[in-house]
Amino acid sequence: MKKLFSIIIVLSGFLTKAQLAPPIQWQKTLGGTDWDQGQAVWATTDGGSILASYSPSINGDVTGNHGNGDYWVVKLDVAGNIQW
Repeated sequence: MKKLFSIIIVLSGFLTKAQLAPPIQWQKTLGGTDWDQGQAVWATTDGGSILASYSPSINGDVTGNHGNGDYWVVKLDVAGNIQW
């Protein structure tokens, strides 16, 4: 019985470790002061990402708004800096 209990404890330790989230590499807020909405994120081969979102903002990271709201596509490098 002790042996079974020990095995269960060891296995539960492995399962707990497997469920831990990976550490945060960086975090950043993009957009302006209006109600910007992220729609999708894709990883790129250089370790960065491409974000697609909707934004009615006319300030902050959003430039060149052409009306009530525009779709916004942003390329980030591996550190989260805007490339384009």
